[in-house]
Amino acid sequence: MKQSFKGVISRKAPVFMSVFILLITVLTFSACSHKKKEIERPEPEEIVQKYIFERLIEGKCSECFERLMFRKVFLQGGRSRYLFEELYPGCTGVMESQGFYSGECDNGSWVEKVLFSMEEQRLGDKVLSLLEDESFVQPPVLNDTEEKDVDEEPVEKRLLDANNRLKSMKFGSEYFIPVRKDTESVFVHYSNNKAVRFFYDEQFRLVKKELWHMVSVEDSGLTGTERYEYKDSSIYPFRKIIENENSGIVSNLNENGLVIRAEKYVYEKQEDKDEPKKKTVSIISYEYDQKDRLVTEQTIDFIYDGAKLKKRLGKKQVFIYHPDKPDGEDSDIPPDYRYYEDNVLRTSTEYTEKDKYSTLIIFDETNSVRTYYENYVKVKDVYLSGGQEKRVKVYE
Repeated sequence: MKQSFKGVISRKAPVFMSVFILLITVLTFSACSHKKKEIERPEPEEIVQKYIFERLIEGKCSECFERLMFRKVFLQGGRSRYLFEELYPGCTGVMESQGFYSGECDNGSWVEKVLFSMEEQRLGDKVLSLLEDESFVQPPVLNDTEEKDVDEEPVEKRLLDANNRLKSMKFGSEYFIPVRKDTESVFVHYSNNKAVRFFYDEQFRLVKKELWHMVSVEDSGLTGTERYEYKDSSIYPFRKIIENENSGIVSNLNENGLVIRAEKYVYEKQEDKDEPKKKTVSIISYEYDQKDRLVTEQTIDFIYDGAKLKKRLGKKQVFIYHPDKPDGEDSDIPPDYRYYEDNVLRTSTEYTEKDKYSTLIIFDETNSVRTYYENYVKVKDVYLSGGQEKRVKVYE
């Protein structure tokens, strides 16, 4: 029995050996496979790098973080790279091949963005001081100090993006912030709790101006607007509309951009009505000569007694220019002047020389006084009554 068992073992040995070798081979490959997968598994730091870089590319990071990551790091030999490439070497060169886009949103939250940008300017130096300790980042703006001498001149400071485009600029207490959009450009100017937004069309023509009172996000509001309308490709508007909560003025302009008519109005609340009533208070007309010099200015003032129109008062100013010089240049003598109320002359000024002139003031249909000037100094008053000289006062 014992010999028979040994015989079986000896006969089966090649089979057992083959199975054993096959099992060892499978286990070896399986172990190698598991070991390979463990080696190729990305480290947590690489995952973080990839996540941060993808958010930068997609423009999903905060503006402050984007500005920080896209600062230029200057290396030896004049070479440079972005700060995020210095911190995350695995991302080096990827952005240059893909480009970078950061969208600008212009909605009701723009006030918060402007205030944030201003706060960012204030805190920028503290962040830069920390970066400068690493000795490989060049500051994008001049250092600011917490305390300044009273007589120290303000310094212009600029904040640029990765493409060296202006993001914001500060000069003293003034801030200038450009906002890029698809079909228009918007510029924000802020100073002393007041902000002005300038809107330009594709031809860089001013189409709207907004005036804002802006202390904080909660304490801010629109105080007035200016709108400009153009014909075709003219660089001058043909209509300008200025409005605030209580009043407004609509101006028509000629082809040279000069106002030819302006209507002023006020808003009055109406009982049991949400919309206020627009009431005209004056209409002004302007005329010019061939040299675009003002010749006449006529005003009609509307005077009300409550809601009822009481009367119209007409006023007119006339400017009479002296002949040109022999060489064709304008005369250096100021124009003569006439002022009328309801077509009645009230005062006038006549020049004989640049510094020699007289002024007439008419009190009523009978009495008036004419004052004479030489070298811009009063020399004589002549009092008239009924066209006759009644009294003369000479000044030494």
